[in-house]
Amino acid sequence: MEEDREDNLASAFHAWTRDQSSNPRVLRTEGVEIYRGPQVYKSATLRTFGDRDAGSVSRTELRFGSYRRKDFEPGYDFDHPDRTWHCNDEQIDRVRALLNGDFLEDGYYLRVERGSSLSGLAEAMRDGAVDAESIADLIAALAAVPGVTEALASTDLVQFVTGAVEREKQRAGIARLQSAVEDSDSSEQDLQSILEDHWWMFGGRYVSAAARRKLTLLDQFDIPLIRADGALHVVELKKAYIPRLVIEHRNHVALGPDVHFAVSQAQNYLAALDRQETVIRSEFGLDCRRAFATVVVGHPMHCTGFDSKRISEALRIYNGHLSRVEVITYEELIHGASRSIAITSEED
Repeated sequence: MEEDREDNLASAFHAWTRDQSSNPRVLRTEGVEIYRGPQVYKSATLRTFGDRDAGSVSRTELRFGSYRRKDFEPGYDFDHPDRTWHCNDEQIDRVRALLNGDFLEDGYYLRVERGSSLSGLAEAMRDGAVDAESIADLIAALAAVPGVTEALASTDLVQFVTGAVEREKQRAGIARLQSAVEDSDSSEQDLQSILEDHWWMFGGRYVSAAARRKLTLLDQFDIPLIRADGALHVVELKKAYIPRLVIEHRNHVALGPDVHFAVSQAQNYLAALDRQETVIRSEFGLDCRRAFATVVVGHPMHCTGFDSKRISEALRIYNGHLSRVEVITYEELIHGASRSIAITSEED
């Protein structure tokens, strides 16, 4: 029993509290002995600073110190610490949270008090300290909090975020299309699969696959659209890799045979729409008498010896003699879509 008592005394450590200090700004001091060894002594001190007369607290400081044993006399040299470091206020809370085991996962944490601003989190997002996936998780979590959606609906934030997300999707769509256009092995189906998800590049409203199945004729079209005035807009897609998009003809630049074939195909589609105008009007309420077709074909990058300017001029002359069909290149389509995003971004 006596040995156990001596062991307990040996393991005892000193802790102290002081409400008075030689420094008038120190309101209270709390300390604890962390380690007492043969050569070094370690302690932690928590001090509260403020105005005693006003009863206000300005800050809290947690200081850790290490002190060596004196060389020629007993005790430790508390007047000359070997090393110290300290943290204040919110920094102390982080240490406390660490000791409490609050950080269960790797990531970035933000302390939020009721009524406080989230400017710190916003700044971290802008600086790239928070990854995109974490931001998406945060938005999903906020959407599940009662009252948050109502609070957001009363601001312009929803419209801003929705617009930004939509523009980012559009930029990604343009990048996918650009990559496919540059690939000489891309088929018409490859290009169509991209543009079916990004028909906004043509304007209008896309006719859904379910609606197209109701009328076999519409299912023949690559991308059928409904214009704002209710007229049908047919998009016919051809490959981007067409080396003979244009050819030299005497002293002029003429469009190649692939373009003429595509235009003839579009004209046949329009003629078929005219023949079924009554059925389409009653089934869909679409005006086929004013149906219009756009043929997207080729890209100047695949045409050796012809630059974009000469090809655009040849298309301008060619389109000037067409009434219900327009021919554009994938370069023009991509440039037009990019300009549309830029204009929308400026408006926001």
